[in-house]
Amino acid sequence: MQSKPSNKPARKSRFASMAGRPGGVSQETAIATADRTLEEMKPRYLDWVARDLQALERLVAKVTSAPGAAPEGLDAVYTKASQIRDLGATFDFSLTTEVADRLCELVHRLRNAGIYSAEAVMTHLAALQLVCTESYRGRRAGDEQVLLDGLSKVVAKFPPAAGTASDTGDRAQPN
Repeated sequence: MQSKPSNKPARKSRFASMAGRPGGVSQETAIATADRTLEEMKPRYLDWVARDLQALERLVAKVTSAPGAAPEGLDAVYTKASQIRDLGATFDFSLTTEVADRLCELVHRLRNAGIYSAEAVMTHLAALQLVCTESYRGRRAGDEQVLLDGLSKVVAKFPPAAGTASDTGDRAQPN
């Protein structure tokens, strides 16, 4: 049995109804405000990432000390590493994003293979701690290609999950 089409207009979301109103700020003003806000936040980034790195260290230590809990523990490591990855470049720490991305790929592969390598994870964690310092602000991937290539070689030692993005050479995606 087919339902009759409704004559009632579709309900607009709150955003859609607000966006259609006159007033507000122009796109240029909104972008300028966002840029200014980001600039004001940049000096605090290293404090934020230091706390995130401490949390990541605790998660890694937990997985390393209890390998039987690795699948769930690796999910938590992936989540924290992806949070670090996602903000790095925003605050002019592109290498943080690159190194954390490789850690995410490594964790993704380990998780899908059902294995754990403390040495591989600790190598990535040490590299991440290195690039999350003021001296690495503004450096780009090409500046530290040897480091990134070395981390990629560590990741390549572990099999990508068949049919996943990492199997095709793309970066990791969580399960």
